Amino acid sequence: MNESLREVESMVTDVCGNEEVLVCVDGPVVTITLNRPEVFNALNFETSQQLTRALREVAADSDIHVVLLKGRGKAFSAGGDLVMMRDMIAGGRSALDVGELLTKQAMYHEAPALLHDLPKITIAVVDGYATGAGMSLALALACDLRIASEKAAFATAFGGVGLDGDLGISWTLPRLVGESKAKELMLLGDNIDSQEAHRLGLVNRVIPSAQLEEETRLLAHRLASGPQLAYRYMKENIAASHTEGLRDTLSREALSHASLCASPDFFEGVTAFIEKRRPVFNRGFQE
Repeated sequence: MNESLREVESMVTDVCGNEEVLVCVDGPVVTITLNRPEVFNALNFETSQQLTRALREVAADSDIHVVLLKGRGKAFSAGGDLVMMRDMIAGGRSALDVGELLTKQAMYHEAPALLHDLPKITIAVVDGYATGAGMSLALALACDLRIASEKAAFATAFGGVGLDGDLGISWTLPRLVGESKAKELMLLGDNIDSQEAHRLGLVNRVIPSAQLEEETRLLAHRLASGPQLAYRYMKENIAASHTEGLRDTLSREALSHASLCASPDFFEGVTAFIEKRRPVFNRGFQE
């Protein structure tokens, strides 16, 4: 593990202040926790800055293979901080600086972009509400996987405060549930429970709340022990498929497949299969 990630928790605390984002390293798995339970982990400018900084530190550490994102307390996140929004409009519409808003939006958008683009597996762990002014659900959707408890509830509530959506939800949501259902969820903003979210494809698994932490930890370590280079190519190929035709995807897969066939992980996987044992991947793996 590099020194930057060893220091990331103290860095987030000391440099950013208030410990609004917690980082816990468990071997090749890192858990990033939104830590504003008193406001249901609502996202403000400072929290988003800390989250982005933590994700950048994680991205630079080749020893970390899986990222868990969760919220402390009764909610994953209640979305945008309403106190922050109230302060924004306190001076009236004339006081809102569009340039400043665009600058802050660019900062907010860095976190979901990092969660999506990281060459690691990202998992949102939702035990409670992922509702509010949409941001919370959008963060979860930016992850590769979403694991929820039976207590989880989801909603896009942008319309309720006269907004259209941000943090990439207009891109991620229709890719998961289809365009028509995405429009319904965005336009109506209705709450849906974890079972309905699972049926729609918003979440991958629903686990009893009492077992959520342990089951998610086991899943994360299972993925962390898998072939990381192959996983990275899987993510890249699936992402590229949104804008490529079938023949382009076939060419991309041929290149990645050829590269992997020359990798130590392929040799180990085939050897382990023949020897009827569990493979040990990632020996000497470097991102």
